[in-house]
Amino acid sequence: GIPDSHYLLVSMKALLPITGGGPATAPIPAELGLCVPSACRGEDALDLLKSKNMQTLVPDLQLATLSNVSATCAQTDLQSPDAGTFVALAVVVFIVLVVFAATVAQLLARRRGPSSSVAPQGPTPALAAQRPSAEGLLPQEDREAARAPSDG
Repeated sequence: GIPDSHYLLVSMKALLPITGGGPATAPIPAELGLCVPSACRGEDALDLLKSKNMQTLVPDLQLATLSNVSATCAQTDLQSPDAGTFVALAVVVFIVLVVFAATVAQLLARRRGPSSSVAPQGPTPALAAQRPSAEGLLPQEDREAARAPSDG
């Protein structure tokens, strides 16, 4: 990083004119991140946005009508973790552990191969013997053709 500097996030609402001279619509939320000297504070943000240097860097700022300008400094405005932070962290860790455990279980199951306790696929011999023959569904001449040996 740059020595004696910090990151400043400036949030604002910007009202931009419509091309062609029509009336402006509702203001849109905008954010601008800046690397500024350590001496700059959040209260200096509005003056910084109105400066000639900033308008040279971001020309659209000259056209916009700004409101609700606020700034936060990443180094001084950090919030300490609260209960919600730890709850969210616990939920994410739980999901990661479940995914990990399921992956390990699936890999172990694949390594062991098919289990003997699993029922075989397809009909069992007892069920196959009870299955009705399709022969009764065919017309008489087709049944005779199916029984006759082929001369192939």
